[in-house]
This record gives sequence, C-alpha cells and structure tokens, in this order.
Amino acid sequence: PVPAAVERHLDEFCRRHELAPEPLARVLKACRFLVREASKLDLDRAALATDLAVLVPVEETEEIQAILLAGYDQARALVRREIVRGALLDHGKLLTGVDWRVDAITAASRGAKIAAPVVLLTLSYQEGEARSRITLQATPDLLRELQRVCAQILG
Repeated sequence: PVPAAVERHLDEFCRRHELAPEPLARVLKACRFLVREASKLDLDRAALATDLAVLVPVEETEEIQAILLAGYDQARALVRREIVRGALLDHGKLLTGVDWRVDAITAASRGAKIAAPVVLLTLSYQEGEARSRITLQATPDLLRELQRVCAQILG
C-alpha cells in the first residue's frame, strides 16, 4: 500500500497536470514491482538496465532506464533491509532496542550496607506484529563478560 502522504502528493500531481489517477497508479505500481523484484534478486544497476532494455519498447528504453535507475541504489538498500528484517521476524523474537540505567543496591531484606552497583538492561523486541520489552539486572562482571562476547562476535 502507498503511504497516505505519498497518496496526497500523487493526487496533487494528477490535479496539477490534469491526469487521471488510475493510469498513473498502474504505471507506478509496475515500476515499483520492477524495482522491488530486481532488489529481491540483488541485481546491480547494469543488470536492471539490461532487463529494462528487454521489457521496454526501444524508443522509450533510455528514458525509462534513467527514471528507474536514478533512485535504484537507495530503493534496493531499503528493500534488502526489509528482506533481512522479515527473515528475522519469520523465525522468532527480534531484538529492536536497548535501554539501560545504572543503580546501586544499598540495602535489602538479605542484608544492610550492600553498596553493590547494578545495571538494568531493558531489551525491546518484536515477535511477529507484537512488540514487547524485558528488563534484566546485570552486575559489572556480567557486563564485562557480555562485552567480551560482543567483541568476539563482531571480530
């Protein structure tokens, strides 16, 4: 679906240029389909240009290529990010954010004058369409271990 803001721009464009919205919508839908499918296949600009040369009438090839290739790299990057996010969400919970706070335990029913630092980590995640959060407590030693693990993973 086209976002409402984009739809308003398209309506204004049609009014300004005295165009019927349906033919423009069909053309835009076809262009969007071509760009999305090329992006899904991770085609580079040259491969998309070659495909367009086969699909588009010869007299319009250069103009159509110029229009679709102008924003193709950004569109491909966006589609590829959507693919990765969708693939992750298809198979479980996806970590979407981290918030933290440093506190200190000063006293508890277990003892007095504890003076132990503790970090509260709130992990936001998404599972399908549902969004949720979980807050975990961590000691400085555990955070150092987590830092080592992250460094090892990230190389």
